[in-house]
Amino acid sequence: MHIITTLGMAALAAAAPAVRQAGSLSQSNGFILIAKVTDPSRDLDPSVDGMPLSAIHTGAALNAAVLWSSGRVFYQNGTAEQAQLKQTTIITDAVMPGFPFGIYVQGPAEPRDIISINVGSGTYNIIAESDAPAMANGLGSGTYLACNATVPYYQRKFITLQYAYDPATDIPAECAPIALVPQCATLDELPEDSHSSHEFVQQVPCYEEGV
Repeated sequence: MHIITTLGMAALAAAAPAVRQAGSLSQSNGFILIAKVTDPSRDLDPSVDGMPLSAIHTGAALNAAVLWSSGRVFYQNGTAEQAQLKQTTIITDAVMPGFPFGIYVQGPAEPRDIISINVGSGTYNIIAESDAPAMANGLGSGTYLACNATVPYYQRKFITLQYAYDPATDIPAECAPIALVPQCATLDELPEDSHSSHEFVQQVPCYEEGV
């Protein structure tokens, strides 16, 4: 289990850059994560601004996190106590009859790599409560990146999701710093034989439109 120190919890606000959108704010238990470039001078060509987060298969119960033409619906999972401690995770349901796939970000002491969306709860991630909500990495402050990188399983490049804990030194030319902004979406009900559970889904702030 990953443990967040008091200092780490205080740093969560810095882990999610404020990116205010034109759309009105609402609340939802389901959302799509939309990439918003936080430094336009470092955007990729073509632009990744406005692309949704999805996943591509890389093995049994394994996926690479990528920006794609269509996004997956995610939800924030955790008890009320976990939400208060910022120990929730961000999950998407996939594969019939329904399994939870969590977002896995490498720790601060590990080298930057493509983020995974694999079976399980994932590492701590939250939708930061503010007037400019965005997903924050619960393992430490930094920035999410959209990187034109090779996914080994396919031996070709995709716009992959990565995370840099030191943006001053760890954003290569093929990466753009981004915030992942929640756009409200419908969270479908689970089939009766699902391995996922929506018992502890958290309502989060999200944009109704204009992301």
